[in-house]
Amino acid sequence: MTTTSAPISAPPNDATLASIDPSLIDVVEEFNPRASMDDEQLRELTASVRSVGVLQPITVVRANKGRYRLVVGHRRLAAALAAKVPTVPSLVYDAIDDASKLQFAIIENLQREDMNPVDEAQAYQRAIAGGSLTQKQLASVIGKSASHVSERLRLLKLPDEARSLIASGSLPLAAAKPLGQLAALKVPTAEAITRAAAKLLAADESLLDDFLDDATSVLYVIASEEPSDGMPFVYRANSYSRHLPLEGHLPDEQVAALTDRMERLGMRSVTLDQSDIDAARAYGCLIELETRFTPQRFITDAEFLVSRLNEALD
Repeated sequence: MTTTSAPISAPPNDATLASIDPSLIDVVEEFNPRASMDDEQLRELTASVRSVGVLQPITVVRANKGRYRLVVGHRRLAAALAAKVPTVPSLVYDAIDDASKLQFAIIENLQREDMNPVDEAQAYQRAIAGGSLTQKQLASVIGKSASHVSERLRLLKLPDEARSLIASGSLPLAAAKPLGQLAALKVPTAEAITRAAAKLLAADESLLDDFLDDATSVLYVIASEEPSDGMPFVYRANSYSRHLPLEGHLPDEQVAALTDRMERLGMRSVTLDQSDIDAARAYGCLIELETRFTPQRFITDAEFLVSRLNEALD
């Protein structure tokens, strides 16, 4: 069966220009694609508005009891209210459907160079949901490629902390793709691993080049980090070592008992065999990632690892 999508109607162009008291204009957040507003930029805009007024009209639609609802111009309205100017120039529509409101707002905001990629992605998501648009239709409306829209939407699958670091510029947008690989891992701790990776990358720029080339590189770093709050357990599944990074992940007495047992048996390491890998896969705590040279495997459950190690020592 084939389906066709309804054509996108162009936003109405029957607006009238008016000067409106900014206190009569209500902001409806679901139609505002910008999730963040830089305080310093707002202060600068407020100073400009206080000096010369609002030069570019905002866009509003009539509401009840002489009030208006903002469609485009969130920052200009905020600056006008902060500057306490008596009126703002406004393009006034009698009615605009929700899809058109979103088209107006998205196009307006995307023309701003300072709109961050996460705000952009959230705007796309709202447009698709609120305007019943496909990704392809939305791309056509805003003059972007379908792949661009798809790439931005993938940002929304990342944990909040990772999105925030990308939105603030603490992480480059290029890190989103390998972070997405980590977020899609089929292990219960995938989100925690992705959060930890994002924080490590933001704190140490020297890790970025390797990570952009190979997402597994940051897993080695996590595996070697001292345990701390929020740091997930990751262990490279090439061998068991007498110096397992279990502290902070298991009770101290359990770690001490295992270490003592290995020392009494004179065993420094136990190599993982295929049955261990198969067991980890079945248990759901195995990360398997292809690299250019060989598959890399990591165990993500400390209890499982200790259980297998004790079996190997028996």
